Amino acid sequence: MSHFSVLVVAKDENELNDLLLPYHEYECTGFKAYTKFVPIDEDTLNKYYMDESGLLEDDLDGDGYHQENGVWGRITNPNAKWDGWVIGGRWSGYLINVDGGSVDSDFVSRINFGRKSDQLLARRMEKYDLFHKSLAIANGMEDREIVNGMKPNDIYQWYESGSGFIEKARDVFGSAIDYFRFLYAVKDSGVFGFMWGIDDVNDMLMDRGAYKAKYENKPLTWAFIDQNGQWQEGEEMGWFGMSDNPQDDYTDKFWVWVDYIKANCADKTLYVVNCHI
Repeated sequence: MSHFSVLVVAKDENELNDLLLPYHEYECTGFKAYTKFVPIDEDTLNKYYMDESGLLEDDLDGDGYHQENGVWGRITNPNAKWDGWVIGGRWSGYLINVDGGSVDSDFVSRINFGRKSDQLLARRMEKYDLFHKSLAIANGMEDREIVNGMKPNDIYQWYESGSGFIEKARDVFGSAIDYFRFLYAVKDSGVFGFMWGIDDVNDMLMDRGAYKAKYENKPLTWAFIDQNGQWQEGEEMGWFGMSDNPQDDYTDKFWVWVDYIKANCADKTLYVVNCHI
């Protein structure tokens, strides 16, 4: 399951609910609005066939499928993006207003978008600088400092079976020992926790100026609902923080939308919403 942030402009919380409703996941919410019968795709249907038994109709029925006009499918919302949401949530106090306060919502005219953007970039640059501090420490370490502190199987197990950052690091460091030299340096420098938030190890090895330029003016949230009520997102969020279908134009869309709401929705409220899927 995943949590992600969404910006929505509305006159009040009732309108906020109305704007989010078209993107509910029917299987979890049970709301009938915005649902329709969607035929099962061929690849999924094929999973319900057995060599001798034919189509396993009981299994299809048990998984929520039924037939309409001889076609198997189910009632669903094809535009589903969330199964639950709350104002703020894990992003409570995320927005910054003109008074410097940390808020979940405020009038659009009172939101300091530039300061929030600068804050996010500063946090990225802090990670970048800590990464290179740790890398410098690692370059001065001897292999025996690593090996003596580990069981013989540990290096192989972490290097070959690790996930997340470890997998990403595999292509950057020449060997398991190189990686563990770096990992120990990170731990020794007191910044071990931040490593798991790094998006791309190769990005961290960029020139500092190039890295900063790449991440300046990034969108403030994972998604937003635009002035036409359409859901816009950088990538499609799935379970366990996994995502796919990246949208290369999302950054441009986000800041065009910000300019629009500043010019046309100053007296409406901007909400940061914690969505779950």
